[in-house]
Amino acid sequence: MIPPSWGLTPAPADAKLPATCGWDLQNDAPDVYVFLPGGDYRRLRKDFLKLTGPTEMPPLFLFGAFDSRWFDYSEATALKQIDDYRARKIPLDVLVVDTGWRAGASTGYLPNTNLFPDMARFIREAHEKNVRVLFNDHPQPTGVNGLDPAEMKFRYDGLSGLLNDGLDIWWYDRNWMVHLVPPMPNLNKEVWGIRHHCCRGVNVLATPPRGAFRQAIISCLTAGPGRAKTSLSMKLKNWVLWLCVAGLLVTEVFLFLANRQKDAALVQLRESQQRVEQLQSDLDQLKNSSVATLSTENARLRAENQGLTQKFPRLQAENNRLREQNQKLTQQLETAHSAVQQQQEQLQQMQADNQQANTAPEPSAEQPLSAVAQFNACINNLRQIDAAKQQWALENDKPANAIPPAQDLLPYFRGGIFPVCPSGGGYTINAVGVPPTCSIPGHVLPQ
Repeated sequence: MIPPSWGLTPAPADAKLPATCGWDLQNDAPDVYVFLPGGDYRRLRKDFLKLTGPTEMPPLFLFGAFDSRWFDYSEATALKQIDDYRARKIPLDVLVVDTGWRAGASTGYLPNTNLFPDMARFIREAHEKNVRVLFNDHPQPTGVNGLDPAEMKFRYDGLSGLLNDGLDIWWYDRNWMVHLVPPMPNLNKEVWGIRHHCCRGVNVLATPPRGAFRQAIISCLTAGPGRAKTSLSMKLKNWVLWLCVAGLLVTEVFLFLANRQKDAALVQLRESQQRVEQLQSDLDQLKNSSVATLSTENARLRAENQGLTQKFPRLQAENNRLREQNQKLTQQLETAHSAVQQQQEQLQQMQADNQQANTAPEPSAEQPLSAVAQFNACINNLRQIDAAKQQWALENDKPANAIPPAQDLLPYFRGGIFPVCPSGGGYTINAVGVPPTCSIPGHVLPQ
């Protein structure tokens, strides 16, 4: 497979092999690159970057807070979601609109104008609130394969059109129903799909000045071993929680049935007591009747009263047994409640630990950084300075003992601004082979 110079974009009108948009599928690619660095890793990396180009540094908002859920936002509800985060002073860097923005609900690239009358306006207002926007793409194929001219034009116009409206991130979601069709056997559909989306990000938007970031970002969700393990872990956690909930429900049912049985036994006991009282009253009346009739009736009543008296202890024993069972079920219910509460506290702690480990929200102007946060911010600044020195040395072919001027490193920092220690310390750049340092004791870059 030999790609043309225009890559995965619609071919020019005079292109050869128009059926495959200029891609030659009949010959193996003839280019072979051999690197002979002579054991010099820095030279190997420099030569490799000359061939492929440097890797862009991800913007800081990619390491911030994402709000993502499967929900059909409108322009008003999406902007309100951003305002709610700001009102509660909760950080938000990226809002995921998922799939509901489409006129086709799940596929296609035409916006649902009932929900988003002016897509460019919505994205612009989100940017004014300092929030980036991510759209989900279910790439439904329209041609025989990914190099079909109709497929190429449809994909290019759809993806680039929304990028031109200001969209920040495309989420390439190769889901369970649709995916792009590779043009050749043994070519992974996920790799082919990612290549399609990356070409849109690179070719549609112009390369920004150094220090700025405006190229589109491609996010890919595909199944793999690591994802499967994570998914299994999350499923197990969910199963444990649902089993606890099911156990709680079963306990509630048993408790309800036991209470019903207890109530029925109490009703039966009260009825028996009423019958005993009624029989005792009848007995008193019979005492005033004739002696002969009283003797016969008294014998019958004694026998019936004896039977009821024998039944009464059994009812009391049954009542006691039901009370004991009720107490046991109550203890089981309390144990189940405790287990569910502990599980929820553990899950909340895990989520809090995960959020603390993976997110570093920027403090507001009203709340100064803590000592630990200042230390972490300073260490991050030292890493940026060291990375900028290494990139400067590679691009300018400088040795390890060369000391770069601070002015030469500004293009490698975001916004062209040299980092400042939040604790008030001063930074020493040092030579390329020596890590930068801070004047605050303890603010040392780990080796």
